[in-house]
Amino acid sequence: MTAERMASTQYKLPTLAEARRQVFATIKYALVVAGGIGTALPFIWMVLSSFKTNADIGRIPMHWFPAEWVPQNYAKVFEIMPFARFYLNSIIVGVLTTLGALLICSLAAYAFARIRFFGRDIMFMLILTTIMIPWWVTLIPAYLVIRQLGWLNTYQGLAVPGMLNIMGIFLLRQFFRTIPPDIEDAAFVDGANRLQIYARIVLPMAKPALLTVGLMTLMGSWNSLVWPLVISQHESMQTLPLGLAVLANLAGWVRHETGALLAATFLSILPIVIIYMFLQQYFIRGLALSGLK
Repeated sequence: MTAERMASTQYKLPTLAEARRQVFATIKYALVVAGGIGTALPFIWMVLSSFKTNADIGRIPMHWFPAEWVPQNYAKVFEIMPFARFYLNSIIVGVLTTLGALLICSLAAYAFARIRFFGRDIMFMLILTTIMIPWWVTLIPAYLVIRQLGWLNTYQGLAVPGMLNIMGIFLLRQFFRTIPPDIEDAAFVDGANRLQIYARIVLPMAKPALLTVGLMTLMGSWNSLVWPLVISQHESMQTLPLGLAVLANLAGWVRHETGALLAATFLSILPIVIIYMFLQQYFIRGLALSGLK
């Protein structure tokens, strides 16, 4: 074999289709990287600016790193208002809402996926259509119900309405339908009842989907502003979004503590960022598997 033939065998020029795919892939990844950088830059600026003085934050032209590092901004957050109490309230409400949503959504989803009853599909479609109803339409009726129950300024009043997650029911139902029925049939033959199959077989297999729904519910509860504003008239029951809104007014118009406001904002989103960093692979896997069927 000649050297020219060996070279042509080892180093084949890409075809036009392959070259086109490579160009498109390069453009796609470049856009993803650019979007990621554009998303991260405001967050990085917020973290760095939380260590700046007010004059340093308002300096024009803008610069990234503090001329003088001021970690006292984080201490001011707890001096201006009961920030620790708001933090605790958000944690309690978030945990209660997430646990309740996982229980309710998984039970409802399992019933729609595996139990045959009259009107099952019609009922499921009716439940899905409620996603199209604007949330503010049900705000006043929900408030009246909570008031009649005596749940104003309580954790249950803040948490219970968020436990019914329609999207969570949909995602879990789709995931449960991907589980082979033969596994449940074998469990029935071994003498297991429906509840035992749900608790011991289905839920362990649905861990990625459960983590996805749990993370979505926790983020929704953690970022909720309007519902806590309606339910919590007492400062002792207010959550972080309400505290940040109050702090924004104090910092911007009364005390001019922009650095403290940025520090409080960073502290408020830090738990969600950490949780998502550790659970993102399960989150993506749960979303992917929930759409298979």
